[in-house]
Amino acid sequence: MIIESIKIENFRQYKGPIKVDFSLDKDKNFTIIRGTNGAGKTNLLNALTWCLYGEELHKVDTSAAGGPIYNLITKNKTSPGENFDVLVEVSMLDEYENRVIFKRTLNYSCDKNGTLARDYNGSQFNVFYSDGNNDKPLAHPDLFIEKNMPKDIEEYFFFDGEKLEDYFEENSGSTISDSVHELSQLHLINKSIDKLTTRKTAYASEMKKIDVGAGNLTERENKAKNKKRKAEKRKQYAIDNLKEVESKLKNTRDELHKIDNADAQKLQKEINKLKSSQNSLESNIDNNIRKKRELLISNFPLVFSYSAMKYSCDLGEDLEEAGFIPPQYKKEFLDTLLEKKECICGCDLTENQDAYIKLVNLKNNTSEITNVSEEVNVVLREFKSTMSRVRKFNDKRQKLNKNIRDNSKKLSEVKDEIEGLEFEYGQINHPQIRKLKKDVMDLDHRRTLLIAEKTNAQRDCEDADTDLDKVYREKRSIDVKNEKLILLQKYNSFCENAIDYLNKLKTNLTENIRVKVEKATESQFKKLMWKDNFSKVLINKNYEVSLIDVTGEVVTPGILSAGEKLVLALSFVAALNSISGFDLPFIIDTPMGRLDEEMKTNISLTLPDYVEGNQVALLVTGEEYTDKFREGLISKVGKEYMIHVNETDIGTESKIVLR
Repeated sequence: MIIESIKIENFRQYKGPIKVDFSLDKDKNFTIIRGTNGAGKTNLLNALTWCLYGEELHKVDTSAAGGPIYNLITKNKTSPGENFDVLVEVSMLDEYENRVIFKRTLNYSCDKNGTLARDYNGSQFNVFYSDGNNDKPLAHPDLFIEKNMPKDIEEYFFFDGEKLEDYFEENSGSTISDSVHELSQLHLINKSIDKLTTRKTAYASEMKKIDVGAGNLTERENKAKNKKRKAEKRKQYAIDNLKEVESKLKNTRDELHKIDNADAQKLQKEINKLKSSQNSLESNIDNNIRKKRELLISNFPLVFSYSAMKYSCDLGEDLEEAGFIPPQYKKEFLDTLLEKKECICGCDLTENQDAYIKLVNLKNNTSEITNVSEEVNVVLREFKSTMSRVRKFNDKRQKLNKNIRDNSKKLSEVKDEIEGLEFEYGQINHPQIRKLKKDVMDLDHRRTLLIAEKTNAQRDCEDADTDLDKVYREKRSIDVKNEKLILLQKYNSFCENAIDYLNKLKTNLTENIRVKVEKATESQFKKLMWKDNFSKVLINKNYEVSLIDVTGEVVTPGILSAGEKLVLALSFVAALNSISGFDLPFIIDTPMGRLDEEMKTNISLTLPDYVEGNQVALLVTGEEYTDKFREGLISKVGKEYMIHVNETDIGTESKIVLR
């Protein structure tokens, strides 16, 4: 969409009514509005954002800072019983050249005592769609705004040029990353995932009504999978950021080494040596914790059954002492002799009553266990072998615990020593060293947090896998026959697969967008720069911007000149604009900021190519819009305006006049 015109009445210093027509000529796509500081350039931009969003989203000119939104001259001329409107109307053309009119009004009335009050019933916002014959009011104007020009991306189309110089200092990587998600509409994928997650919860609840057990299993499965997804995301975030932090840490320490200060270098060498020990100890502790965890998991069944095996072995020893293991006689053998009435020696027991009685007593005193003594011996040997493994497990566990305790103690001592040396290092009276030292400490602290987050996330992943294994084992033992329950399980599985797909899609799109923004920023930067000082623009996953200069050194935006910062920020914002999918004009307030004459002239020559195909409005001061600047740009200018200011005793009135 492009802006056709803006009408203003009684908005701040614009008493009006005034109308500004923007250039619609694609070959002369620039509209220039020139005025002194305080004339109302920024309030013209605010009139636009107030009309579209109901808010003044940019700084207010000093002449009207604070104060009411209505024009003071109009207010002071309004008699008791009279009223007036604050009105801004913006006319835009869509891609089919159909007119869309945005109109916002506030009504103020003056009571009999001369007190001005806002009439909320007389305030309204409307959007009219014109097909060339009729103006049709839209039923939901706010939804139209949200769909076609959402407020969250406004700053990437209507922005303050002076602030662009400090763009990378005022906006962190995470802030810019959030903006990228809004601009590229990746947040819509998050909304889809949230909706699917809500549906899974609803399906699990419905399952519980049919079969509590099956519903609980599905609920546990969903929770475990959600936990694993979040943990994997945290782990990947930690891994990605760890690489960046360690790279910055190395570069910062290398800078420290280059500083010509013997004491500092000696201390830094000792600190680096201790840092290496710290890393080794931390790695050792993590490995031992992992080994201990694996040991506990693999030996849990043995440890759990140790008491039962010990009790069985004690019983075996008692049976051995009683002569039943190994047995002199098996009870079933004595039963056979008594049934046959014949002793092993060939004696007829029917004729020898004493022998028969002795054999009966021997049978009664013989344990049933003698019948399975060989099997019992085999089991007892296995129990004893297993118990020896448990004792070895305990020895290994104690050894791992000792390693963890000893290394943790050493780690604590090393950290204390590092802290002492870093304090001593910080006392060295060298400004650059102090700054770099603080950067190292901050980065090192960040690194420690990321390592901990990575470890915790990995642990959560393993816990989620353990939970899922339990759920799957339990699900295999359940035979579901209810048709509605089977259908709900299919719905739940569909949502689960869709969530996995959307997460993969988001990951791929996020990286593709980053690469696209990086390439577009570099292309625009090289197009706009008048010097070949830099060979490449780099944008990492956190949307932190850096450059490679012609010597191959990586430099941050902080060391650039004011002009270079402005060009880089313009290029970056334009790159973000290009991924938004929204076709809106550029309106730049004070585009040249504090640049010198040479930079302004160079930008006037390169800017038309940079914004080729876009409608552009520049709100400029006389110091910016010099004769040389105008000369470089004039072939692309379709309309030029001047803001004239009239100061009176009862208020200020600004008029915009076509040059």
